[in-house]
Amino acid sequence: MLGNTEEVALFDRTQCAVYGHYRSANLLTEAKRQRAEAAARQVLQDLQRQDWPRLVYGPQP
Repeated sequence: MLGNTEEVALFDRTQCAVYGHYRSANLLTEAKRQRAEAAARQVLQDLQRQDWPRLVYGPQP
């Protein structure tokens, strides 16, 4: 349904932020799970701010 890589990445990030669902969550170590949860919190904040460039393209160096 989603055509390009950016759309797929946005969909995955949205699923993670809104539903707390991320791929292979049950395979993560505790440290990786904590990093994933921190990333999910960041994505949720980005959604709330409607920071579309960051959501689509990721954080810029």
